[in-house]
Amino acid sequence: MFEEVWGLSTSPFQNVSSTRFFFRSRVHEEAIVRMDYVVRRAKGAMALLGAEGTGKTQVLRFFASQCAEAGLPVAYLKYPVAGGADLVAQALGAFGIACDDRTLPTLLRRLEAFCREGWAAGRPKVLLVDDADRLPDGDAFEAARHLLSFETEEGHPIAVVLAGLPSLRTRAGFAAELAPRIEVQIALMPLDADETRAYVRDHLAKAGGAMDAFQGVALDLIAQASGGVPRKINAICDACLFIAGGEGKRSVDRNVVAQAIVELRDLLAA
Repeated sequence: MFEEVWGLSTSPFQNVSSTRFFFRSRVHEEAIVRMDYVVRRAKGAMALLGAEGTGKTQVLRFFASQCAEAGLPVAYLKYPVAGGADLVAQALGAFGIACDDRTLPTLLRRLEAFCREGWAAGRPKVLLVDDADRLPDGDAFEAARHLLSFETEEGHPIAVVLAGLPSLRTRAGFAAELAPRIEVQIALMPLDADETRAYVRDHLAKAGGAMDAFQGVALDLIAQASGGVPRKINAICDACLFIAGGEGKRSVDRNVVAQAIVELRDLLAA
């Protein structure tokens, strides 16, 4: 295992959405701030957009952990199911609420009652829907709109964050049902060169390794080849540690990065 070679307690560049390795870039930090604003100010809904690999899932999971620490009920839906009733049922299940009647009106009433109970106690509910761009046009978007009708005089007792590819905005169902009701949105952008260098060093430090394991010229090449996309940065860096460790090197140089780029050319071209 190359972790032992580099003195790491764990692999720092696995492409999994670990909250431990959440990197507070400018735009990712802003996304957290805006989600908190939507929840605290009872704004109802927010759209979190970004291309593949820009960190949407990690942002959602990090925010979910913050909500849990603050005592706020939070439900995270990954790969939401198709129909409107199924979507609401899945949300209820994620909140730990049972409902035997699977008809949409009954499910909505049960969820609304649950949200209002928490609202009275000062505990708004938070629903995070990942891969929302995969929802089919039809009653799924309509059901999401119904959630935003759970209004009180003080605002919305449930905050809904829809995360997906930028194409989400062009979906007919989203445009018709949700876009007019969403006041807050943000698009996650790739990291710039300085953020990419900081990202790599931050991950190394969190895994217990030396922050200078990658030479400066190597980091420059990683920033260029990855385009600042975290998923691609992880793939390159993971390959680099494996290659350099196998060659007995004590640091990752530009040649190692060039070799990793060749091996990952299909992934990087996507």
